[in-house]
Amino acid sequence: MQWGKIKSILIAILFLVDAFLVGVLVVKWASEEQREQEMFKNLQIVLANNNITIQNIDLPKEAMMPQLIVDQSRTDELKVAHKLLGEDAVQINSDNSLSFESDLGEVSWNDSGEISAVITPENYKKPDESSIENQASSLLESMGINQSGLEINVNGFTAVASFKTAGYEVFNRNLKIKFSDDNISINGRWTFSEPYATRNNLYSTYNPIDSIIWFAGQKKVNEIYDITAGLLLINGAGSQMQLSPVWRIETDNGDFYVDPVKNEIV
Repeated sequence: MQWGKIKSILIAILFLVDAFLVGVLVVKWASEEQREQEMFKNLQIVLANNNITIQNIDLPKEAMMPQLIVDQSRTDELKVAHKLLGEDAVQINSDNSLSFESDLGEVSWNDSGEISAVITPENYKKPDESSIENQASSLLESMGINQSGLEINVNGFTAVASFKTAGYEVFNRNLKIKFSDDNISINGRWTFSEPYATRNNLYSTYNPIDSIIWFAGQKKVNEIYDITAGLLLINGAGSQMQLSPVWRIETDNGDFYVDPVKNEIV
């Protein structure tokens, strides 16, 4: 009998603890919802004061994004150049780039990791539009680019390759491959090394409304179409480049990238 009473008391205690925890979560959720509503009201006021309209979009929630560093690999860039042009490619004198040429074309990498290449492979024939994705994938594989997580989007005879880091798109890291009648052009920015952190607090949380309110005050646009969380490659010291968190704001005046830490357009 006594064990039954103890068991009932323990169940009651557990029930009260669970009820308390649920109450705490409900209060926290209600507080966050109220804060979001207040921030959205402030956003509407700021937009109206700056004569900016925002389209019917679902504003993203707070995003937890990392601050990373990635090394530029001249060794890998050199390998890509030789894979595209052949081992007999010769280096061209250039002030701020790594440039090579051969009978197959010319490839250049600049100090920011941007590639500019025009090549005409042996027996080249412009592929059918329906096979552009496969042709682009094969070309990237021949360049030694890792296919894991690679995304290829096709528009006509142009394919754009990209891959995400920490689940986020890197807005200015992609390769645009265009298949023309006489050649293939490759342009864009790329990284080969694995990104890494330089501090313990790898992730921070950013609210899009804060950045939109600041951006509205810059009076650069009349309409905002969309806002997306992502990363941006920014030149660092030496061969290092930063992968910095940004909000991409799509507007009637083009795309803007806002640094949510410094509140500045990058």
